[in-house]
Amino acid sequence: MYKIEQINNHTVEFRVDTSLFSDSVISKILYWLSDRYIVYRESLPDPHKQRIVLTLHDSTTVIQPTDFDRLKQKLSQDFTDFHTREIIQQETIDIRNILFVKAFANRDDFVEFHFSDNQ
Repeated sequence: MYKIEQINNHTVEFRVDTSLFSDSVISKILYWLSDRYIVYRESLPDPHKQRIVLTLHDSTTVIQPTDFDRLKQKLSQDFTDFHTREIIQQETIDIRNILFVKAFANRDDFVEFHFSDNQ
């Protein structure tokens, strides 16, 4: 995420580098913002950039400077958090698959795998 700016009293805009953050990460973050904001998402001519515009649902409220600072902090934290979760999920998928297979296998039909010669 970069270049976050307040466009007017109701709208914030920022850019996302899609070579750094997957569609899944971006979508999860925007989902959690959709309770307060209408979300507009646009792919830019640069193939690895997206423009995101957040507009308050309630047009009678205004984004105060403290709200804008909080939003910037939340976006930064959420991008880091969801991206890290995605990395951990990718790195541990084989372990999780082994645990699922072992947990749900019929004990009589399951062949034990010994990963060490000392067993």
